[in-house]
Amino acid sequence: MRSTASSLRARRIRLHETTYLICSTQMGSVPDGEWKKLDGLCLEKDMGDYTYEVCLFGEARQKPNKGGSTFSLGKFSSWNKLAKPGEFEYYTKQRYTQGTKCWNGPQRSVELLLSCGTENMLLTVTELEKCEYQMTATTPALCRPVEDENRRDEL
Repeated sequence: MRSTASSLRARRIRLHETTYLICSTQMGSVPDGEWKKLDGLCLEKDMGDYTYEVCLFGEARQKPNKGGSTFSLGKFSSWNKLAKPGEFEYYTKQRYTQGTKCWNGPQRSVELLLSCGTENMLLTVTELEKCEYQMTATTPALCRPVEDENRRDEL
């Protein structure tokens, strides 16, 4: 029993280390190659009445689970406009705009907030304002190497 627990602990440590080493990201930037691998990857989240889908660098959609029409929530239009290309923060937000117009409202749009995670996964979907959505997702493409995390802790 003790050797099984020890083996499991060692595997968890290796998994944790691997998670941060997946990307060869340098402090403050994300290689373009990491994003090219994700081009067209679709992430989905079932939220009861609707399933929300965002295809990275493509289109975000709201699909009814009980019949009806699928609505475009917008097409990829930009990265984080509050940061400069090459800065880490630049890659933490994507905008999807020009979606299907809401009845008596604006065209649908999405702000996708990205963070480091072991999987490419859509976590949450919230309608902040009428037809203006915020989604959160994780991706290994934003994970920094372990040595960068350790260096930041020392500061």
